[in-house]
Amino acid sequence: MYKQLHQKILAILALLTVYASGALEAAGGRFPWGAVAAGLVSNGGATGVLALTGAWRRRPRMTLFFAAVTFGLAAAALLPQAALHRLA
Repeated sequence: MYKQLHQKILAILALLTVYASGALEAAGGRFPWGAVAAGLVSNGGATGVLALTGAWRRRPRMTLFFAAVTFGLAAAALLPQAALHRLA
């Protein structure tokens, strides 16, 4: 049980590290392709697993959240300049 918990914690920390490096890259005016790719695989994979296993019925909000993040990342990848545009 602890081994699985440690593996999940390490996987989450790895993703957070990639996302943080992407935020720093974006702050420097560069599109964070690596972070976006990791997010597409991670969130798209989670959406796919939930959808294909039927688990989305028990976790509909979680499934919608992962799907929304996936679509947002895909939109950012299609329009990288718009994604980097400052709103304020």
